[in-house]
Amino acid sequence: MIERLLSPRELSELTGVRENTLAAWRSRKSADAPAWLKLGRSVRYRESDVRRWLSQRQSASAQPVASN
Repeated sequence: MIERLLSPRELSELTGVRENTLAAWRSRKSADAPAWLKLGRSVRYRESDVRRWLSQRQSASAQPVASN
């Protein structure tokens, strides 16, 4: 099964990061940007890459606390 690919607009709607910011990150090859694919003239983001990117940005205070 092929993984779902998100457009920059869909990623923007999902995360609240503006499309212009995503484009700037791509052009600068920023380490803050999620991995992306170029398919012809289209840019797409793999759903699994987006999940990984989001989990890497989770703050320590937002992570569940282990109970003893």
